Amino acid sequence: MRWGVSLRKIFKMNARRKEFAEFYSPGTFLHESRFVELHEGTVEEAVRISKDVVERYQARPFGFDIVTRIISPPVDDGEGGEMIVNPKEVERRGRFFLGGKLIDFEDVCKSEGKESIIASNMRNNGYPICIEVINGFRSTHPFGSGDVIVDPETGEIPHRGNDAIFEEYRKNKISEWAKQLAMGC
Repeated sequence: MRWGVSLRKIFKMNARRKEFAEFYSPGTFLHESRFVELHEGTVEEAVRISKDVVERYQARPFGFDIVTRIISPPVDDGEGGEMIVNPKEVERRGRFFLGGKLIDFEDVCKSEGKESIIASNMRNNGYPICIEVINGFRSTHPFGSGDVIVDPETGEIPHRGNDAIFEEYRKNKISEWAKQLAMGC
C-alpha cells in the first residue's frame, strides 16, 4: 500500500478550497452554464465578471450561483503518469439573479390568463413567485427561498427570496393550491 499512502499525502498537501461563480445564460433547450474562478469570492466580483460573459447567440447571464469547491492538481497515478482529480463541490450559495422583475401567480393570471402555460407550470410545480429577467433574451425562473435579486450595476441586493413577505405569500398560495387539488378543482 505504498502508493495509497503517498497519494493521500499528496492530495492533502495540495487540495484547497476555491470560490467560483457558475453563470447561467438562456440556452436553446437548457441553460448554458460556465464556471469562472473568483479571487475575492464576493457577489460584487461575480456581478463585475458577469458583464464579460457571453454565450452562444450572444446570450448574457441572467444569474449565477457562488460555489465553493475543493480542487487539487493532478496526482501521480502510480504507473508513470498523472491522474486528474475532479473538483468536489462543498457549498452552493443561492441563485443570484441579475436584476429582473418579480411576478406572482396573480400577476401571471391577469397578464397571461389563468390557464396559460406559465400559470399552469407555476401551480403544478409549486412556484407561486417567479422572476423574469431580460438580458437580451427573456427568461422566466422560479424564485425560491434561497434566491436573491442583485442589482446588475451596483451589486446591491434589493430582494431576497426568504424575505418574510415572500415566504408568507408562498406558504399561503401553496396551501390554497393544495386545498383546490384536494377538492378536485
